[in-house]
Amino acid sequence: MRMRKKQSTYFEGKKVILALLLTCIFVMGSGFSANAAESTGKNYSTDRQIAINLSNHEVDSSLENSQVTDQAGLLSQSEIEEIESQIEKMEEKTGWDVMAVTTDDAQGMNATYYAEKWFDDYTTCDDGIIFFIDMDNRELIMRTFGEAIDCINDAKRDKILDAGFEKVSDEEYGKAFEAMLKKTAKYAYRQITPVEAGIAFVIAIAAGGLTIGCIIGSYRLKFGGYKYSIEKNGSVKLRKKEDAFVNQFVTHRHIPKSDGSGGSGGKTTTHVGAGGRVSGGGSRKF
Repeated sequence: MRMRKKQSTYFEGKKVILALLLTCIFVMGSGFSANAAESTGKNYSTDRQIAINLSNHEVDSSLENSQVTDQAGLLSQSEIEEIESQIEKMEEKTGWDVMAVTTDDAQGMNATYYAEKWFDDYTTCDDGIIFFIDMDNRELIMRTFGEAIDCINDAKRDKILDAGFEKVSDEEYGKAFEAMLKKTAKYAYRQITPVEAGIAFVIAIAAGGLTIGCIIGSYRLKFGGYKYSIEKNGSVKLRKKEDAFVNQFVTHRHIPKSDGSGGSGGKTTTHVGAGGRVSGGGSRKF
């Protein structure tokens, strides 16, 4: 009997130990599953957030170096073709990148920053101009970069914006781009017509002939062998002169520094904008 009892106790002990082991395995497995589920959920959320952030800042490669982008739907097809024609001509003459862009959603940015960011994102050239109509901020923008900054000073910038503003105020948005491009072309490059070249040639020949004739007439006496006697007619007189320091007057004048607010003449106002680029230009509210 003792032997049976002892054997029964032995088996019962083994059952208890086995039960405890199974319980531990179950608890650990449940915890691991919960942690895995929690970890998976967290990673999914992070990946989703990254995807959202990338979509907000993604650059559309199809728009790179595009000349006209009408996001706001302000332009007709014929207007787009005319604007592209003007831009192509200007790009061939200057080597710049020139863009015309519209939008009705500036994504919370001001018009100047949006235009600068667009040029920075969608061009591969350091020199150029972007013309921008922002219907969200109700603003007409022109920003210049590189060589265009030196070419378009503040006075020329104002005339270009004035030409576009007249059309924008009448809701003629395509005509506004065309007017600004036409005005910019006059400053960006100047072509000499055949008539102007012919007139310049005639004037140059006439001026050169007149100059040669005057020189020949002035020195005609020397052709006969006339000589000037330096020994007979020349003389030298030396005089001693001394200067005495009496007094000294110093005038101080304050020269005010420019505040960089723009203006006329050859001055060009610039700032460092989106992408770290230096840009010039200006804007008009409408």
